[in-house]
Amino acid sequence: MDDRRGVSRREALLGGAAALAGMAATGAEARAGGAVAAPGRAKSVIQIWVWGGPSNLDTFDPKPEAGQNYCGPFNAPIATNVAGIRINENLPELAKIADKYSIIRSMTHWNNGHETASYITQTGRTPGAQGISEQRQRARRDLLHRLDTFGAAMAGDARVAELRRCEEQAYDMILGDAGKVFDLSQEKDDVRQAYGRSTFGQSCLMARRLVEKGVPYVTINYPGWDTHKQHFPAMRRKLPEMDRGMAALISDLSQRGLLESTIVWWGGEFGRTPVVQWEAPWDGGRSHYGQVFGAVLAGGGFRGGQVVGASDARGEEVKERPVHPAVVLRSIYTQMGIDPNAKLPHPQGLDVRVAPTTLEAGGPVGVLQEIM
Repeated sequence: MDDRRGVSRREALLGGAAALAGMAATGAEARAGGAVAAPGRAKSVIQIWVWGGPSNLDTFDPKPEAGQNYCGPFNAPIATNVAGIRINENLPELAKIADKYSIIRSMTHWNNGHETASYITQTGRTPGAQGISEQRQRARRDLLHRLDTFGAAMAGDARVAELRRCEEQAYDMILGDAGKVFDLSQEKDDVRQAYGRSTFGQSCLMARRLVEKGVPYVTINYPGWDTHKQHFPAMRRKLPEMDRGMAALISDLSQRGLLESTIVWWGGEFGRTPVVQWEAPWDGGRSHYGQVFGAVLAGGGFRGGQVVGASDARGEEVKERPVHPAVVLRSIYTQMGIDPNAKLPHPQGLDVRVAPTTLEAGGPVGVLQEIM
């Protein structure tokens, strides 16, 4: 989609304020529980949330040898600047900088529902965890209704002070000089062109400006990937747009000396079915697929030019090194200098850690040691 106005001030403010509030609250809780480990290499995270679910086969794990029913018209993957790594032919700019990011080709959680899979992918946990009862949900609602007096009653609490600081920062973005970060007209035209004049491209540029100002977590919501019908025409539009914006972001961060301290995390809630649904009414669509999907990590101390894990010859199963979302999250926390094993304060006294320590299927949750 071509959007000449870029990102509106309202859209940017909503995203920036949410990022600040979320990180302030989480950061305060983590510090209260002693969750800060050794200083991390990363100071910020830019999450490119490809919501709807991008196809592994049509992005970073092409399978042309599997045939037309799997790869569709995308049967000519291109080599990258890293020997042995191929990606979709519609990603030429990302192919030039594969040494700056690593590809995970064996993500898995086996869930095919948007909401549940989104929760799992971004928390590492399964919804309905211990202690989340109807009574507790009602208590949460009542708490929200009392928040107007909460701050006054807890004026001396360090966590409230942290939220107050966040509020001041948010208003500074609206009313003060900090708000200039949202004015993309301050960027040279050639820079804006490099990112692409799409909403996604300009969102990537905005994300770079936000981390330059010290915002610790920025989410780029990138819709349009839930391609049940006419998948390939949609990909011919989306992939070049993604290629331009994402490659420009990583390259720009690198050139400004920010990539070493900024994690770029690309991925969605799941992937899409390897077998193309050619029949009506799908007309070449792909459905939800949590069995095996992909993710990309760049910067913040993560090594580039690597491939973690593998899917089988047709992209239907994990072949080696299954990676649960909890592993990715623990790795990001570690690179941020946050101890993923630290205990968080909990009103019911439950043992809740910053990140899951074990999987439901059994076994401990590790980190992506091969790229750290």
